[in-house]
Amino acid sequence: MLKKALLSLVASTSLLGTAAWADNEAKLAPLLGAGLTLGGDKVATMVYTNGNESSVTAGGLLDLRAGLDYRFANSPVSIQAAIGYHVANASARNGNVTFSRFPIELLAHYHVTDSWKIGGGARQSTGTKLSSSGVASNVGDYKFDSSVAVVVEGEYLFTPKFGLKVRYVNEEYEVKNLPGADKIDGSHVGVIAVYYFK
Repeated sequence: MLKKALLSLVASTSLLGTAAWADNEAKLAPLLGAGLTLGGDKVATMVYTNGNESSVTAGGLLDLRAGLDYRFANSPVSIQAAIGYHVANASARNGNVTFSRFPIELLAHYHVTDSWKIGGGARQSTGTKLSSSGVASNVGDYKFDSSVAVVVEGEYLFTPKFGLKVRYVNEEYEVKNLPGADKIDGSHVGVIAVYYFK
């Protein structure tokens, strides 16, 4: 009796899980996202006149993005393509240091439920540079090449239009035209809020 009840419960749960996506039509939705990231090697430090310091890291700090999300019909799978602006900055009235890049991402997700999805994919950062100005200009200006990074993430959808991603990115940078230079670790964790225009 107990065995039959357990089998019945498992079957019902499986059917409910299938029903969550079985009737879905294919959907294409533009998206906008913004979040914060932490991690990576320190690439520059600004020292203020009062002795305080502010560091710029290769994995920080502000991540802005726009893209498209496509949900396959009758499937728990979706794909997502996005381009972003990822920047870390230390500034004062008389100078600043900025590490910036434009990452392009292609991701795939598996929708575990209507609210949860997990996935990952690849990321390539373009236009990566360290720039400085004013009293911080001694830091210099550098351009970087980046490795193809691996992205792993999970996302919780509070509504069909609004989600929150938690992610890890494994990424490296290398100064352009500087053979033998040490690679810079840009790996980071991040939390990103995403709005889907559905």
